[in-house]
Amino acid sequence: LGAMFPASGGDYVFLRESFGKRIAFLSGWISLLVGFSAPIAAIAIAFGNYVSGSLTAGLLPLVTPTVLAVIIIIIFTCVHAQDLIFGVRTHVFFTIGKIIIIMLLITVGLTYGNGTFEHFKGSLKMSDIFSG
Repeated sequence: LGAMFPASGGDYVFLRESFGKRIAFLSGWISLLVGFSAPIAAIAIAFGNYVSGSLTAGLLPLVTPTVLAVIIIIIFTCVHAQDLIFGVRTHVFFTIGKIIIIMLLITVGLTYGNGTFEHFKGSLKMSDIFSG
C-alpha cells in the first residue's frame, strides 16, 4: 500500500483512500484515545500495583494503585510539558538507569552464580538441530 499511496500519514492515508475522510478522521482519534492512552494507563497501573505493595507496609496505607497510577501519569505529563530537552534528559536518565540495573544483574549472576554448562554439552550436533 505504501507504494500505491506515496504520501505521509500512514494509516490515515490508507483509510482515507479506502473508506473516505470521515472514517480516516475517526480512526486518528481512536488511535489517539485508545492506541496511545491505553498502554500508558496499563503501564501506570502496573507500576501502581508494584509500588503500592511496599507503600502499604506502613508508610502510606491509604495509597491505592490507581492513585499512584494517576500521580505517575501527572508527573510524567508535567515533565514532558516543561521543555523538550528536559523530557529528553529525563528519558535518557531512566534509560541509563535501566541499563545499569540490567548490567548489575548480569554481573551478580555471573559472579555469584554456581551453575554449570553440563546441559549444553553435545547440544550443537547437526543431528540434534534437525531432529525436530
